Amino acid sequence: ARIDQLSAEVRALMAAASRQGTVVVREGGSGTTGKLMLLVIPGVGIYMYIKGYGFSDVAWVSRARFTQAVTAIGIAQDTLSKSLAAFREAVGKRLMEFQEQVEERLGGLARGQERLEGQVSEVHTSVGTMQGRIEDVGMDMRGLSRKLDDTQAQLAYTSRGIHLLCSVVSENM
Repeated sequence: ARIDQLSAEVRALMAAASRQGTVVVREGGSGTTGKLMLLVIPGVGIYMYIKGYGFSDVAWVSRARFTQAVTAIGIAQDTLSKSLAAFREAVGKRLMEFQEQVEERLGGLARGQERLEGQVSEVHTSVGTMQGRIEDVGMDMRGLSRKLDDTQAQLAYTSRGIHLLCSVVSENM
């Protein structure tokens, strides 16, 4: 596409230059082997330079050069394919190693979580047992408090009875 564009621009320049007096020299010789030589096309070189084109952009490509270029591209493509295959293999290997490490760590976390859940369950059971014991001690304390209240009431009653008995005895004496 770039060469087609350049070709069209060169044709336009040549048409414009022909109005300005392009000089073409033809060497004489035998009529069959005459050569046509282009000496001056005003502005073509400057135009190409301004547009960023070089001689290599419009140079003739021979069959041998084209074959060499295709061969070089083929070799580069093979090298690139091999490099990509090696890269893909290395990345795949690293990815598998990473995945194994992640699975190993997740497995360790799962085992740790199971142990932690077991310990939490044991603590929960122990707390439940302690709550039951604390409730039993509380009930025992309430029972002892009632017995103590009964005992105090009986002691007060007995004390009043002894006091009355002593009063009766002291009056009779």
